[in-house]
Amino acid sequence: MRRRVYLDDSADSRRLRRELETRGFEVEAPGEAGLRGADDSAHLAHARETGRTIVTYNAGDYHSLHRSAGDHAGIAVVYFGNTPRDMRPAEIAEALRRAWRALGDLDGQFVVLNQWRRGRR
Repeated sequence: MRRRVYLDDSADSRRLRRELETRGFEVEAPGEAGLRGADDSAHLAHARETGRTIVTYNAGDYHSLHRSAGDHAGIAVVYFGNTPRDMRPAEIAEALRRAWRALGDLDGQFVVLNQWRRGRR
């Protein structure tokens, strides 16, 4: 099974994309989907339609969408704000790989990647 992800505007960076692709993820970004600057519900709808887990740093809004959106291919969030514990792109990619391997399928799940960093699981 190919691990397909979509980076929303908040998570869209070349460095994160490279780290994810190095770990075997197929990555799509808002610019490729024609959604740069779109609202979060449009990003989630696109991810759902294309069967991709969405990766975002906008945890609050996506938690609300998760509760109201029904089915989706997974929402993987990263919380920031505490500099010593903030995750680098390589740590984010590795945490997503680790979560995917452990859970097998992220469909319908709201996954906090901070909980999957090395030494946490």
